[in-house]
Amino acid sequence: MSSRFCSGVYYQIKKKDPLFPRIDEKIKELEGELHPRPAAISLPGSKKAYRRPSTSPVLVAIIGAIATILAALISSPLIKEWLSPVHVTPTATTTPLIILSLTPTHTFTPLSPTAMDTPTSTITPTNTLTLTPKPTSTISPTKTPTPIVIFDGGIPMVLVPAGFFQMHGEQGSVKTYVNSFYIDQHEVTNAQYELCVGAGVCIPPYTDVDPQFDNVLHYGDQAYSNFPVVLVSWNMVYTYCAWRGQGVRLPTTSEWEKAARGLLVEQHYPWGDAAPVCSEGSINGANFLGCNSNDAFPVQSFAPNGYGIYDMSGNVAEWVGGIPTFENSGGLFILGGSWRNSSDAIFVYSKVDGVQRTGYVDVGFRCAKSVP
Repeated sequence: MSSRFCSGVYYQIKKKDPLFPRIDEKIKELEGELHPRPAAISLPGSKKAYRRPSTSPVLVAIIGAIATILAALISSPLIKEWLSPVHVTPTATTTPLIILSLTPTHTFTPLSPTAMDTPTSTITPTNTLTLTPKPTSTISPTKTPTPIVIFDGGIPMVLVPAGFFQMHGEQGSVKTYVNSFYIDQHEVTNAQYELCVGAGVCIPPYTDVDPQFDNVLHYGDQAYSNFPVVLVSWNMVYTYCAWRGQGVRLPTTSEWEKAARGLLVEQHYPWGDAAPVCSEGSINGANFLGCNSNDAFPVQSFAPNGYGIYDMSGNVAEWVGGIPTFENSGGLFILGGSWRNSSDAIFVYSKVDGVQRTGYVDVGFRCAKSVP
């Protein structure tokens, strides 16, 4: 291998590789160890110092071969890492990691407002509503509370609590307060009134009636003992209630209307506003002209109202308390309508004047009692 070729290779490597200066230094160190630099020798008779040739062609060739080998080794990454452990030229491996390029793709793109807000079949309630139990007659709440009943001389009386109610008036309803009181659960029957007659306190009902009403003369007939007593005047019913015991009396007009409404407000009948029917046991049942009965029904033939009181519309109209203005008329009223009246005359506020000493074929009564 010629020294010129080796020198050329050496020069090209030194020129292109930035790490070569360190290799060059190592070569120079090796060269100094093999051939130390000779000292200058002065020859006799000469003014210039003579220097011994420092390098032979063979040595240059050896050095060139070594440089070629080193150059080949330098191109290896392991040698570069060994020669320069601190300074590493940035390469593709030092490029920022891919985690920096988290550009949202279609899998991360938020849904548009339309897509998010529009219900789909997966969230639309479907047959879950069928899980709601259907109300049945056995569990449906009613407006009828359990009546508070006492027995006055064996006769059931129902408590009507104190409070305001809207009482019917000619100029519209009037908010009226009534104290607590008891009232008979049903109209006084023939059998009950007969006890007062038997005691010698009351007189029997009238019997002098128009022949067309002979069919209502039931007093004294055991088959009609549970029918409401009729053909009794205001004086006669007043006497009966007083005979029942201390504090027993006829109800006032306001007491009677409050009891008849049965917790309802400004409605026509004890059950509401539905038209009455003649079927016994019906909630909106009543004995009125449309039933063509031509007589009273037994007491408690229809369903009670909200207080548990029976027959406050129809069947027989009822005397209420009052103060007569003079002997035979005025100041006395009959409420509720009867079997002789049409459906629009058996309202809970239907009222007519009554004559004190007169009995009627379709008028009975019930008693009341103040709460101590």
